Amino acid sequence: MSRPLRIEFPGAYYHVMNRGLAKEVIFKTDIDRQAFLDLLGDVHARWELRIYSYCLMSNHYHLCVQTAAVALARIMRHVDGVYTQQFNRKYHRDGPLFRGRYKAILVERDRYLLAVARYIHQNPAEAHIVSQPEQYHWSSLRHYVTHRGRPPWLDTETLLAYFGGEDRSFLEFMHSKPDRDIEEFYRSSRTGPILGSEGFKEWIKSQAGVGQIDREVPERRHLAVKLDTCVQAVARACKVEEDIVTRQRRGVGNMARQIAMYICREIGGYNHREIAKRLNVGSYSTVSSACALMKKRLEQDQALREQVAKIRRQLSTHYGHPAT
Repeated sequence: MSRPLRIEFPGAYYHVMNRGLAKEVIFKTDIDRQAFLDLLGDVHARWELRIYSYCLMSNHYHLCVQTAAVALARIMRHVDGVYTQQFNRKYHRDGPLFRGRYKAILVERDRYLLAVARYIHQNPAEAHIVSQPEQYHWSSLRHYVTHRGRPPWLDTETLLAYFGGEDRSFLEFMHSKPDRDIEEFYRSSRTGPILGSEGFKEWIKSQAGVGQIDREVPERRHLAVKLDTCVQAVARACKVEEDIVTRQRRGVGNMARQIAMYICREIGGYNHREIAKRLNVGSYSTVSSACALMKKRLEQDQALREQVAKIRRQLSTHYGHPAT
């Protein structure tokens, strides 16, 4: 069975959703819902996932997120997998909880990002659970209305900025009727993998190397940051020449070189052989060892974490709408 097209790149925005197997309940109690939100906080801290809106219904969830360096697939595998384990253990059940892999729609920012947030927040009102969407306790909208109790991992500033930081104007938009093209997109029996303008879709097609984005293909497409781009970003951050990063020097430690191996692997998504060839490393096993060592160092060295985070932010802006 073929799977829908999945396109991943640093800095991408997504509308993510999943529902229970056979439409069964996945949140039985408020404790279950809070456990799921705690997982969102965990992946925000661990992988710098930015979370703009969410809504937890009884048998499904919606998220509007932006990835940094780590692919969405890795993040959602953790969220769905850990939550399933917790749920099964608590309710003495076995087997899958969700109907399958999550669904992710790649979203163009600005108008479409706001439309996704509105769609997500209107879910409880559309289901006649509440009369006004901000009344629902388990969606992010109430945190836009009042910051009391807002989780630190929820980014409300980005969307509010479109309205000059005014929560009243934002709330009015959340109550408004969606434009016809947005409404038709979500009402379609076969929702497409990309929500955006024709220019954005054409750019994605050109970058992903696909001829038709609405068809199903058996694999995801990762728009990798080029190896040279990774090397250049590391050289700038470490304030060294590029040949220092790419030149092997016997007997001399080169932190920039080790950071580059880690960045090329974790953000670029390249395998050890490709990295070894570009950085003139004698053996691909050296790259593997360097990446493992970097992970340990990052756990202990705050300054190093900040340096790597800076490089990640630079590379996360490498992909954006072609008009920017």
